[in-house]
Amino acid sequence: MIQRRSLRIAALSSLLAVGLALLYSLREIFNPFLLSLLIAYVLNPVVDFCERLRVRRIVSIFCIYLLIGGISGILVLFAIPGLVNETVGLYNATFLGDEFIDLNLNSNYDPGVDTFYRDINGDGRVDPSYMEKLRRWAAGLIERWNQANPARKIDTDVLLAKARDTLGGTPKEITSTGLDLTGRAVSLISSGVLGTLSLFSYVLLLPIYTFFLLRGMPTMKERIQAHLPGRYKPLLMRVGGRIHLAVSSFFRGKLIICLMKGVLTYLGLMLFDVRVPLLFGLIQATASLIPFLVLIVGLVPALGLVLLDYGVAWTPLLGALGVFLVAEALEGFLLTPWVLGKETGLHPVVLIMVLLMGAQLLGLFGLLLAVPLASIVGILADEFLLPQLRELAAEPPAE
Repeated sequence: MIQRRSLRIAALSSLLAVGLALLYSLREIFNPFLLSLLIAYVLNPVVDFCERLRVRRIVSIFCIYLLIGGISGILVLFAIPGLVNETVGLYNATFLGDEFIDLNLNSNYDPGVDTFYRDINGDGRVDPSYMEKLRRWAAGLIERWNQANPARKIDTDVLLAKARDTLGGTPKEITSTGLDLTGRAVSLISSGVLGTLSLFSYVLLLPIYTFFLLRGMPTMKERIQAHLPGRYKPLLMRVGGRIHLAVSSFFRGKLIICLMKGVLTYLGLMLFDVRVPLLFGLIQATASLIPFLVLIVGLVPALGLVLLDYGVAWTPLLGALGVFLVAEALEGFLLTPWVLGKETGLHPVVLIMVLLMGAQLLGLFGLLLAVPLASIVGILADEFLLPQLRELAAEPPAE
């Protein structure tokens, strides 16, 4: 009897290993399904709540789809055009700068006489491009160095010539270089992300997968419970309940936290008149999935834009710094304890390492599975490994 049970366990373990290997080898196909499973898992409590209110499950699912469709429509109508305008404005400010028609041919902009060909920020002043500002700043540093160190003079003409060759020289060539770099970036994204995860999979299959998974969640749960070993069913139900609470709390809580931080960042930066607040709000919302990452990919570029737009102006600088620091403080001291609680049990450092390892080993497939697997491993260790270690630690020392 024991030998037969051992053989069954070994066979089931082998099948599980083969299944996981097959999933990994076909991850390009299964990524949309996994993402749909995650979405269905997050939305399932809402559908369950509607069922308790005696609303049919399929009606609840259609209502959720209508709500998500309405929100998506609002984003398409308002947020995406604003994001496109901000991105275009940022590109123009970086590579082009303001231009005016010099009607009196004195090479200076005279208000009331000359007219703007392009006034990017609408301030009525001729603002050079960010690239030109950086060039002037570098030239000023070199000039001050040469004045202070005449014996170790830096040849400004040689450096500027190399810079012009690198950047393309004229504004038109700089624009061409920028467009070329943008095209390469788009090509890389298209071949890397959209080539691996086709647009068809996400636009068409994702809603279909999610619908059927939401509809079949109760049946899936009943079948899993029915096939648990009878002797260990209470223990496995308890451990499964902990795993469910940890994973569902993490995903729903993180979604709420990311949205709240994104909105806070957008409103705060708009208040302090920082360029592209909507773009930084989006960066905040997405980068907040990994703790403290937004301080690198969001705060540093925001402070750089403030310096390029206003110089050393303390109000916008401290305002931008304060917006990001307040968002991080709210997440750490208020939102995480309030929204997530302590169910996930993942320290921020552990979370960073888990996400990086998942991305390194399995790409997007690993990112989707990293946090659930880490939570499951932590709970299993707490339930089965740590008690054994505590028993060993409680034993008296050998005489």
